[in-house]
Amino acid sequence: MKHKEKLYFPDWDDELCGTIQYLTEEARRNNISEFDAFEAIHDRCQKWYFMCIKTNEVVKSEDCLKSECNGYAPNKSGRGVCKYRRMWWGKSNNKIHIKVE
Repeated sequence: MKHKEKLYFPDWDDELCGTIQYLTEEARRNNISEFDAFEAIHDRCQKWYFMCIKTNEVVKSEDCLKSECNGYAPNKSGRGVCKYRRMWWGKSNNKIHIKVE
């Protein structure tokens, strides 16, 4: 996934976030023919998801643990935060409708 692609939260899973292509593939796997998706925005108040620039994936905040990540590298502050953690994501009110073909 390219970092500059827009990300979305589907209405059928509050913990999933990804590109339209990724969400469409997930919908196919789950036999979902159409769904609404909410655009993800940078939101420092709702610290639910963030971008890992090492893997280029959106990661749920509680899933980012040193013990769970092979790519973990401490940042310069030494406070236990990975240096690859970037931008927090939250769900906006901008909704699109996607039909899965």
